[in-house]
Amino acid sequence: MARKSQATYVDTSVWCAYCFNEQGSERAVDWLGEADLSTVGTSWWTQVEFASALAIQMRKKALSRRQADAARDRFAEVLDMVTRLNVQEQDYLEAAVYCAQTDHGLRGGDALHLAIAQRHGCTLLATLDTQMQANAKRLGLKLIELK
Repeated sequence: MARKSQATYVDTSVWCAYCFNEQGSERAVDWLGEADLSTVGTSWWTQVEFASALAIQMRKKALSRRQADAARDRFAEVLDMVTRLNVQEQDYLEAAVYCAQTDHGLRGGDALHLAIAQRHGCTLLATLDTQMQANAKRLGLKLIELK
């Protein structure tokens, strides 16, 4: 994503809510339906987290095979409309620095999302994760309100 002003990074929680019936689904669907997807980016790391979340839902029997296939197709379709942001070694190193700040409670995957978003010049973040929201604000990112 060429350092656009007002570029928005979308994390996995929003994609999961958008693609299968989960808390925040309506908000995610509404926002993504109105968003200028040409200014939206998400990292390749999101594919790993989405696949994991989908597998967990299937193991819990919260989704059938048919529902999981539909969610996977919907995810692939929407990802074709946004910019996929690459992950570099420096993102992992920066994420480790964020995680080492123990008073902020940031998990590894979320720290990686934030490091990638910052390196790519994103100024806005869409997430349903309250801990990640707090850390994004601390790092200077503005939040997309998904309420």
